[in-house]
Amino acid sequence: MNISFIGSGAFSLAVASLLSRKKENSLYLWTHDASWKKRVELEKKFLDHSVSYPFPKNLEIDTDIKRIVEKSNIIFLLISSFYIKETTEKLKECNLKGKTIYIGTKGMLEDSPYFLTEYLKKTLKTNSIEFFCGPNLSIDLLKDAFCSITFTYQKKEDKNNLKTIFPENTILHFTKQKKVLELASTLKNIYAIGSGIIKESTNSKSSTHTYLSLAYKEMEKILDSLFIWNNSLSDLMGDFYLTGTMEESRNLGFGCSLIKKTHHEYLKNNTIEGVVNLKAVKNFFHKKNVETKIFHTIYDIVENKTTPYSLVNTLKKL
Repeated sequence: MNISFIGSGAFSLAVASLLSRKKENSLYLWTHDASWKKRVELEKKFLDHSVSYPFPKNLEIDTDIKRIVEKSNIIFLLISSFYIKETTEKLKECNLKGKTIYIGTKGMLEDSPYFLTEYLKKTLKTNSIEFFCGPNLSIDLLKDAFCSITFTYQKKEDKNNLKTIFPENTILHFTKQKKVLELASTLKNIYAIGSGIIKESTNSKSSTHTYLSLAYKEMEKILDSLFIWNNSLSDLMGDFYLTGTMEESRNLGFGCSLIKKTHHEYLKNNTIEGVVNLKAVKNFFHKKNVETKIFHTIYDIVENKTTPYSLVNTLKKL
């Protein structure tokens, strides 16, 4: 199978490395950075969390997005939501007929259409836009260990193709509940900010996991109010708790930095998806008349309308 990856970040490289284990896959990765391409091709390795990994032999780098899209049947879109509109404009110039795009980007837009799959469907004029999430860390995907990923799908053919391209130790789940998966994947980054606040302010694992339990319950109530959904989507819970506890989470790290009062510097050095998407989610909730307590407290903290310590008081009142 011919597969393209749009984006050269750590997670894109990790998914590409995972799929490179199936030697019959031909893989292509697009980057806008010609100097990065030159360096990786010369060194034949890449870094993730300061650890060096061999660059897959069956992965070709290209700075021409049209060329790699033309070669591919399946396209993985793995970029920050901050760059989604800019990258979509590049994809508009490509021939997407007969190709399926899988978005791994977590986020929403500030006005309608709020959901990224809807935005790409409308902008690119294609119905073949799907979404996926895991509980996945890039460093774990780079190991020869089993993992699980949930994909949305509409066509049985797409479902079968995904089963073909992934190695056997990848557990694949499938759902047609696209908006549920998208919204939950965006919210878990925002709630992870709160997890960092609680972790740093209480120095208590018990408090952190109490917070996560209450936040997950709030997220379920939000999903219940908006959708008729199957709450047995196991990867939602795994992804939520992974992002809210892992030391590598930039969202959790930003929450910690709010207590340390180093958040301005932290934002300069990191893209925090939870922060990038706060306003978009708030706009969406306002339009849909969704009432929340934990989410809105986190929003007010990040917007400097209240102190980080107010989150504990919110939890006590639930």
